[in-house]
Amino acid sequence: GAVTVRSGAVTVRSGAVTVRSGAVTVRSGAVTVRSGAVTVRSGAVTVRSGAVTVRSGAVTVRSGAVTVRSGAVTVRSGAVIVC
Repeated sequence: GAVTVRSGAVTVRSGAVTVRSGAVTVRSGAVTVRSGAVTVRSGAVTVRSGAVTVRSGAVTVRSGAVTVRSGAVTVRSGAVIVC
C-alpha cells in the first residue's frame, strides 16, 4: 500500500511516518525525532532518557531496539520487521 521498505538506509513510509536508519528521523504529525541531538516536537509528548520513549497518538519510539508504531507499522532495528 503506502509502505516502502529499502535496505541499507532503511526507509519506511506509511501515512505520515518516515523512518531512516543512521540519523534516525521519525515524523508523524508534528513529531520529529532525530538521534544524536534528539529533537521532539508535539503537543502531548513524553520523552524519557535512557530507554527513550516518545508517545504521540499511536506513535511509540524507543531507542536501543528502535520500535516505531503508527497504525499497522512496526519497525525494529537489527532484525527489521514491518507489518
